[in-house]
Amino acid sequence: MSEQSPSSTSLHGFCKTYNLSKTTVHRYCRDNGIPTSSGLSVEAVERLKVAFNIMEPLQNKAPSSSTNSKIVYVPSSHIEVLPQETASALGLLHSQVVKPKTFRSIEMNGTAQTLVGQVIQLHGQVQTMKATNDQTEASLDEREQTIEQAYEVALQLGKDAKAEVERNQQLGERSEEVGAKEEDLKKLLQKLFL
Repeated sequence: MSEQSPSSTSLHGFCKTYNLSKTTVHRYCRDNGIPTSSGLSVEAVERLKVAFNIMEPLQNKAPSSSTNSKIVYVPSSHIEVLPQETASALGLLHSQVVKPKTFRSIEMNGTAQTLVGQVIQLHGQVQTMKATNDQTEASLDEREQTIEQAYEVALQLGKDAKAEVERNQQLGERSEEVGAKEEDLKKLLQKLFL
């Protein structure tokens, strides 16, 4: 078993933290090429958060008492710079959806965490809908192909059945003719030997 790097998170720990089924998350990782043997990288964790619609509240960290920084209050209507974790998640999402050559920090008016969270949540919903639609389309394609094949077989069986009914009638008529010839032969033999 390979060791986890210090910057990685175990699959078990991730699932436990976000109350997710380990089997479901592991299957998603396998299906989407996310390695898990050495733990989950920061990028993998961000991808999984997007995929499973995990929204984390913005954590306001109070400055430590040892710093001499001044606290400045800024109204929420002013521009807010995204926290690194949210910017990373948005960057990953943006690279998957828009595929830019570069991605830089984003600034927004209003509560950036809420806006980005909504974009990430919408992306998760769109991906879920896309996966469901892909699965439904594949199922319908398979059903349609099966029905078309069954229809062709049924048509052929119908033709075969009709031909066999006609053949059966012909054989019945022939059987009567052969029976009549047998009767004629019996009558002839009776005349000859009586």
